[in-house]
Order: sequence, then structure tokens, then C-alpha cells
Amino acid sequence: MLEWMYLIVARFLLLCALISAAWPAVAQQRIQKVSGDGQLALPFYSPTQPLVVKVVDGAGNPVAGKSVKWTDVGGIIHASPSTVTTDATGLASFQFVAGGSFSPGVGYLSYTVTATTDIGSVSFSIVSYPFQTGPANYQPLVDFLKPLQGVPITLRAGERVADAIRVNVATSGANGGSAGLPIPAVGLTVRSANQDPLAGPVASCTGGTLLTGSDGIASCELLASGTPGSTDLIVNVGDSRSLTVHLTMLPGDPTPAITQGDNQSGLPTQILPIPLQARITDSLNNPLAGRAVQWSVVTPGSATLLNSVSTSDAAGNVSTSVQLGTTPGSYQIQLAVGSNSILFNIVIQGTVPALTISMASVPNGVVGGAYSPTLAGTGGSVVYTASLAPGATSPGLTVNLNGTIAGAPTAARSYGYTMRATDSQSAQASRTSTVVPSSGLAITTTALPTASVGAAYSLTLAAVGGTPPYKWDLYSGSIVASVLPPGLALSAAGVISGTPTTSGTYGLTIRVVDSASHEAYQSYSFAVAVGLVVSSTTLPNGSVGVVYAQTLTAAGGTLPYTWTLASGTLTPGLTLSAAGNLSGVPTAVGTSTFSVRVTDAAGGSATANYVITIGTALQISSASTLPNGTLGAIYSAQFTVAGGTAPFIWALNSGALPPGLMLSTSGLLTGQPTSAGNFFFSVRVSDSTGLFTAASITLTVGSAGSLPRTGVISQVASGGGWKTSVNLLNVNAVAAQVHVQFMAEDGTALDLPLTITQQGTSVTQAGGAVEATLAPNATLLIETEAPISTTTVGWADVQSSATLAGYAIFRQHGGDGHDSEGTSPLEASGKGVVLLTYDSSIGFSTGVALVNVATTQANITAIQRDDAGNELARDTIQLPGNGHTSFSMLDRYPALAGRRGVVEFQSDQTAGITVLGLRFSPTLSFTSIPVAFRP
Repeated sequence: MLEWMYLIVARFLLLCALISAAWPAVAQQRIQKVSGDGQLALPFYSPTQPLVVKVVDGAGNPVAGKSVKWTDVGGIIHASPSTVTTDATGLASFQFVAGGSFSPGVGYLSYTVTATTDIGSVSFSIVSYPFQTGPANYQPLVDFLKPLQGVPITLRAGERVADAIRVNVATSGANGGSAGLPIPAVGLTVRSANQDPLAGPVASCTGGTLLTGSDGIASCELLASGTPGSTDLIVNVGDSRSLTVHLTMLPGDPTPAITQGDNQSGLPTQILPIPLQARITDSLNNPLAGRAVQWSVVTPGSATLLNSVSTSDAAGNVSTSVQLGTTPGSYQIQLAVGSNSILFNIVIQGTVPALTISMASVPNGVVGGAYSPTLAGTGGSVVYTASLAPGATSPGLTVNLNGTIAGAPTAARSYGYTMRATDSQSAQASRTSTVVPSSGLAITTTALPTASVGAAYSLTLAAVGGTPPYKWDLYSGSIVASVLPPGLALSAAGVISGTPTTSGTYGLTIRVVDSASHEAYQSYSFAVAVGLVVSSTTLPNGSVGVVYAQTLTAAGGTLPYTWTLASGTLTPGLTLSAAGNLSGVPTAVGTSTFSVRVTDAAGGSATANYVITIGTALQISSASTLPNGTLGAIYSAQFTVAGGTAPFIWALNSGALPPGLMLSTSGLLTGQPTSAGNFFFSVRVSDSTGLFTAASITLTVGSAGSLPRTGVISQVASGGGWKTSVNLLNVNAVAAQVHVQFMAEDGTALDLPLTITQQGTSVTQAGGAVEATLAPNATLLIETEAPISTTTVGWADVQSSATLAGYAIFRQHGGDGHDSEGTSPLEASGKGVVLLTYDSSIGFSTGVALVNVATTQANITAIQRDDAGNELARDTIQLPGNGHTSFSMLDRYPALAGRRGVVEFQSDQTAGITVLGLRFSPTLSFTSIPVAFRP
């Protein structure tokens, strides 16, 4: 039988080895999070930091070309492509702008973004908070609990310090909600300024990015390695708040590691054939020479150490020989280095003593009572098994292989049985014993479970021994009277039942009497918890497609609680967990009425009724199509909304309306503008269920005659290391009214972070247009540098009441720390035909930016020629009215590689185009290239 089992196991192991060897490498690939988890995001405006994943193979090498699909739950209003492939370093990223609607009192929204591949998936958590402009723009509260600000951290190399850094994230009270409520799923990341282990300490949290729990707290177990010294720790919370902590890492004790000689055995007085040897290293696993160690015998007399080497050599090695003692057994040799030590195991062999059963007196036990004495074997060959000898009598008892007798005696009389032990060499020993169980009466219920006010309670007491039947009652003969909690009673059959009416702790003694008038007693402390009530009485409404998450709460009763649906139907898309979490993504519009029940551990229950109304997600649909106004002219525009539940109420959310205009609660914007210019404000709409949303508005009020176009800046770049500075000069002897409008690729207004400087004074705003008055010979500087990792490109339309001169400088901050700059001149007007030379023969490349200055779509023909004027190819570029594009010549026209020549751009629109050329060197520095015009 055993041989058959061994054969099956061997074949299974061989099959596993063959499968492992033949399994393709892709089975070893995995996807892992790199950065971006746990961010605090500002909804509707700022993009999040990129979410980055990496795909690696079984050896940790990057896997390129792996398709990654990004999906989200929670509401995204703008995102980068949702399907990407990993690059040469195995990385793939995703960026989005958080959306959703904040119901009144909601302090935050949660989002889950998942990156999925054919080898698995990972999920990121993002949290956003209500955004309010002006001084009431409350961000979540971030409290750095440990260490206190300015207090350094000191530890040793290789040491793990639990709870070294702890933060708490809570609501600030914005949006009409409560302040101090915990916010879960916010990330805590700790990174040392030094990342070179040879230059100093390197430290981080052992779990990477840690997320705050339901209590809003995240705690970091700090691990330091590298070279002793000092560095700063950058503590980052949600990519929103940070703290710098000074870290000092002291040298750690050397670490010993066994290299040979462990687990040897021999006869008494024999010298072990292999010396014991260990290697002494530092925290970077480098060998340490000249370090003193201590060898010792754990059990004195069990061995003698010979020729001990107690100072490590150049390779970090120490050693000792061992002469065994005279007493057989298992022993240990210790090697200590500072506070660190290791143990070598040795065995002294000897004569095996005879097998015997070491059993003193076996307890008699009580009829019906649990019985489990253990019989032990001595001598023999270590491993013992036990059994009843043939013919032995078992009084309701069984014998386990380890010698434990288990069961319960069935009657009060004498039982005889014989135990037999067998060792690993099949040697046997036996012993005969007698068991005489008594009929002693005893109560076996030793504690009473907690009851709850208002919850039905029933418990049957139990006893053993004596002569049934039993009779139960409260014993009142003690000094302290026995009192059951009000509402409960004890029956003669031993059942405590009823419904408690008063909470508290009650002391009582219970008596049981058998038919032979024998008595037994048991004293108890009986606790009754306060009644169970549901403390969360209302629930907020929600929107279709927007994550909904609420936790129901209760008070009183006995923990834990269990929640269930009592009646009615939950909102489609929502589920109720046993822990009371009502969550999901609503899938249908409508009102749901339902009842939930909470049950405590004592069986008490309470119910609550709820009504949830789900509307479609609110979206202001007319924000981008609002018409401009004219000074003094009658103005009328109706804001419209998609989703939600009528009726709707409109109001000004932030900023100021153009003078002369007013907004009604029905969303009608009317009046006669009394001032010209660009006006920035936001409007808010709320529906009948309490949901709301807001949108930013730019409204231009022009004078009776609009300003003429002075020129065009063909390329503007902001973010991702790019910064653009627009410089304008009034060359006239009179003041000039100036309007600069930034435009996106699709011809719409482009909102950017802007810093405007005039006469030594700078102001910062976010928007797409700048209005200014320039005195004679005065200058205007407009700078944009978005603090995000992605780059936004477009162009600038410059209008003025007088002639201006100007240009734009755009700068790229390179990864090597050097900056490159190029110039985009202020071009007076578009041309029908523009020529741009290129030279790709010596490793340089040419970039181009095109602007369609016409208000209707332009079809632009790009004719590519070599340096002899021969036509190589043609391409058609379509740009919308006021549209823009930019690209590398070699990316779009690979056939131009290694050539010199010219590309001629022809527009089919009378207003024409403007063109900017840039020449990039192999080191990525660049120079502006003049263009030519064909008559």
C-alpha cells in the first residue's frame, strides 16, 4: 500500500516539474503599481498625477508592448487614452480629471481606476473633495501625528520601526458637511531624499504606498538600509500635502550567517568531521573583516570547542571544530556578534534504551464529563504510536495515536483496559489500567451569554453526573441575593428565557438537584446590554453612474451587528453588506423605498425605513456655447442642464457677473452690459433631490466695434516641463487696449494657469483670456507653466486697438537639468502659402506648428521637396476654424530622414495660415527657423 502511494506522489511531482519547465514565460509575467495611488484630487479642474503601472517577467525584467486597458468607477470628465501599451521600460500610464456631483453635506468622493491586462489587474484609489473658490476653499485636513514636526527619527541599519510615521486625513467641513470625519483611501508615501545606498541611508515604508483606513489613519513601518549617515524623509499625503523629517541611521550590528557544519551527528567523544563556519556581513551583505565573535556551548558539557577562530578574516569567515560529549542527545552551539546570534544544531548518538509507557495513575473522571489524559512513551526510537490492546474494554473512550484518551465515561462502574505503545522501530510496550468514573453532579454551563434589552433570550443550562432527571432553581441562600434580569425567568427544566427590559450587570447563583437529592451550584455575572437602535436615519440621494457609498450605523445591543434587507427593493446597482455598507453604482433613475434590519450578537434587532432618489448625473450643457455680449446691447441667454430631477435652481457660484447682467433662479442670464471685457465666473445648479454641479464660464463683452487682430503667436506650450512667456510692446504714442485669447487645438478657448506682469506687479489667474491697457512704450508679460506632467499646446490670438510688437519664448526643462528655449514671433497675419526649410542629414530634426487663422475649416496641402526642388510627396492636413496642430517632420514624414529640402504649406482659406519652425539637435536643444512666403 505504501509503495503504491509513494509511486503516485513521485509521478505527481514529476508532472509538476514537466509543466513548470514547459509553461511559457508569459505565465511568469505580472503587473504592479508604480505610483499615483491614493491621491487627493481637485474635481472638475486639475488633472490627477499619472497613474503608472509596470509589467515585468518572472526575473523582474520589463515587458514592452503589453496592452493595458484602464477603466474607472466614480466619474471621470476627461482622461488620456484608455488603452495603451507598455513602453521599453515596461511602464504604462493614465491621467484623468475627476468629476461627479457633490450632494449637500458630502465631504469627499471616491474613485477606483483599474489597469487590466491579460495577465492580471491592479486598482488605484483616488479621493476628491468639494471645490469652492475664494477664501472658503477648504481642503481636507491632514494631521501629521508622528513624528511631531521638527522631531528627527533615529534608527539602526536593517531595523524595522513600527508606526514610525502616522497621519490622519479628515473632512474640513466644506460643502455644508461636518468637519473631522475620517477620509479613507488617501495615500501615505515615504521616500528618502537619498536613493544611493552607497552614499547614505535609504528608507521607505515596508508596504510602499499605504492607504488611510476607515478611521482616516495610515501608519508606516519604516525600514532603513544602506550606508550609515543622515538624509531627509519626504512624507507625502495624497500628492497634496508633504512634510520633511530628518533621519539618522546608525550602524547596525554585524549579521552572522551559517555557511557550513550545521545539523551534524556523531558518536560520544567524536570530533565532528566538518568545522562549524559562519560569515560576518554588514547591512549591505558585504563581508566584514576583523570583527570579534563569541562561540559558546548552549548546554555545558555537551561538547568542547577546538581551534576556534573568533575574529573574522578578509572574507568575513569565522569557524570552530567540535568534540562531542558523552551524553547522547540533541544540542546547540551558539555564535554571537553584538546583539545578533545564530545556532548550530548537533546530535550525539548512543545506545537506544528500551521502550516503556510512563503512566502514573490514570484519573477516574466523571460520568458524562469530558475525559482526556495522555499516556507518554519513554526510551525507544523517539516516535511513538498508541492503541488499545486486542480485547481491551473502552467505556465510551477512544485512544489516539499520540496516546491521548478521549471521550466521556458512560456509567459509574469499574473499567479495565490495556494500552500498547509502538516506536519508530516497531518495538512495543504495554500497560494495564483501571478507570472507575464517579457519579458526581456538576453544572457544565460556566458562563451566560450577554443579553440585550428588547431581544428575545433563551438558554438551556447543562449538568453532568448524578442521577437524572434534574431540577433547576435560583439559589437564595448566599449572602447576596440571586436576581435574574427583569423580563427573564428560570424554569425547573433549566431554561432561562424571556425578553430583558432593563440593562445592567446582575449577579446570581443557580442550583441543580438530581433525583437522589444531590445538589450542585454555579455562580454567574449576567450582563444585559442596552437596546439596539439604528442611529443612521436618513440617506443622501445619488446619481446614475456615480459611485454611492454610505455606512449604516447602530447603537446599543451586543457587537457584532449584522445588516440585512427587511423589505422593499434596493436601488438598482446598490448592495447592502452584512457590515452595513450600502454601496455600488446606481444604474437606473427612480425612487426606492426599503427597510433594513440590524441584528446583534444576542439576537436583538431593530429596523429603519429609507427612501433614496436616483437622478441622472447633472451636467451644465450650455457652458461652452454661451454667446458673447456687446456693450449696451440687450443680452439674453438660457443656461441648460442635462440629467438630474426637475425642478432646477440656478445661482451664481463664484466670481462676478458682467456689470448690467443678472441670473434668475430659472437659469436665464439677461440685461444690458455696462462694461466691456472678459468676465470669469461660475454658475451652480441644484435639482429637487439636492444634487448639484457647477461650471466655469468665460463671457466676453465687446465694444460696439471689436478689436482688430494685431498678430498671432503660433505655438504655446504649458506643463510637462514646458513654459511659455508672451512678451508684448506698445510701440505707439497712445495707450493701447489689448485682448489676448489662448486657443486650443480644436479652435476653442484654452484655460491655462496665467501670471500677468505689468509695471512690476504680477497677478495669477486661471483662464483663457487676458484684458489689459498698455501705456505708450509699456510692456505686458504673460507666462504659463502648468505644474503637471502632461503638456498642453495651442496658440494665442492677440487683438489690440493699436499696433503691437512682440514674441513668445517657450522653454523646455530637460531631464539633464539644462533648459532649451525657442522663439515664436508675433506674426501680423496669415499667409496662403508658407515655406519651411528642413535639414535631417546630420541627425537634426525639424518641428512645425500650424494655425488656421480662418474661422472655418482649412484644408492644408503639405508639398515635400528635396534640396534640388524635386517633389517627394504630398499630404493633406485638415484644421478646424481657429484650429492648431504641431508635429515633428520625421514623425509625420519618415521619408525626409537624411535629406535637406523644403515643405510648402498651402491653405485653401483666404485668411491663410501661420507657421512656426523649430530645429532640434540630437541633444534635444532647439532653435527657431524663419519661414518664407510665396507671393
